[in-house]
Amino acid sequence: MKRLAQIISTVVLISFLSSCTKKENIPAKEIATKNVEKIRADYHKNFLKKLRVKTNRIEVCSYKLSGNTMEDTTSVLKRRNLITPKKLKAFNTLFDSLKVGGYCCCPKTHYTMKLFDKNKMLKRYNVDTVEVKGNALIYDTSYQTSYIVNLKDWHNLIK
Repeated sequence: MKRLAQIISTVVLISFLSSCTKKENIPAKEIATKNVEKIRADYHKNFLKKLRVKTNRIEVCSYKLSGNTMEDTTSVLKRRNLITPKKLKAFNTLFDSLKVGGYCCCPKTHYTMKLFDKNKMLKRYNVDTVEVKGNALIYDTSYQTSYIVNLKDWHNLIK
């Protein structure tokens, strides 16, 4: 009987110790984090693709900012509508090549970019042309999603 108790306790101890491997849990957490980031990036990329399909007009407004002002959408310097098939195609081509970035903190709003389906505004993005040197940072108004565009490409798109 004593021998049977030793065998059972040894089997239980071995199975308990073999199930407690922390090394396997760390990569699993990293994989889970990467999967969540990929799902989030895919969602935003697909969300913007669906919006672009519906978009038939893009309104881009530029603003004058002074001092430490982060956003002042009351002083419009220039308003431009991108409605030609050539401009809409250029917009789609540019955004097809962009990588979805994550949260961005504290950019300034030098431009707004509003996507329209006829007269219904679908989405508004803000654009900072100073935060990332040589690039335009296009970001969601909630700051949760951003895209980085070469500044020359941005200026070519809106001219």
